[in-house]
Formats: sequence, C-alpha cells, structure tokens
Amino acid sequence: MPAAKPVPVTSCLVTAMTDSCIPLVQAIVARRKELGLSQADLAESCGLKQPAIARLERGYNAPQLDTYLRVAHALGMDLELVKSPCLSQQKERNPNALNSVRS
Repeated sequence: MPAAKPVPVTSCLVTAMTDSCIPLVQAIVARRKELGLSQADLAESCGLKQPAIARLERGYNAPQLDTYLRVAHALGMDLELVKSPCLSQQKERNPNALNSVRS
C-alpha cells in the first residue's frame, strides 16, 4: 500500500470547526472509504464510538487533537503542521506578536 500523503493541520483543531478543516475531514472520509471501512470499523480500530466518527465527518465540532491523531493512525495517515498565513499577517500588524506566542 502506498504511503499516505500528510494532511496539513491548521488552527482549526484548537477552536471551532472552520472552512480550513474541510480538507482534513475530506481526507479522513476519503481514506476510510478507500480502505473499505465503515464508520463503526474505524471507530473500533481507534478506540472511539461510531457517533464520534460520524460527528467528525459531518464537521459538527472540532475534536481534540488526540482524536485526530488516533483516527489518522488507524487510517495509516500522518498529520502535518503547516505555517498559518494568519500568523504572518498578525506579525505584519504587530511585530511583537511572534514573541507573545513563544512566551
């Protein structure tokens, strides 16, 4: 089986589900279907309940990062952190913004 392409992880994991989460959710659904797994199968393989997988796939809420990691691992996928354009914009508006993030 070919290695799965890393899926970028954005700030959506910390707040409410946003449009930036759509590619992540779509990749999870596509991979589950590619592997021929039902939501129940996936849930069992990562220690969750089927309704949790259904909620994740419908985008009703933003799961905890560990939930995404468990689901990704069960699907043979990796999550990848990418630089957010909003941080660059924030840095332009406030040159000390990056320092406050590091503190």
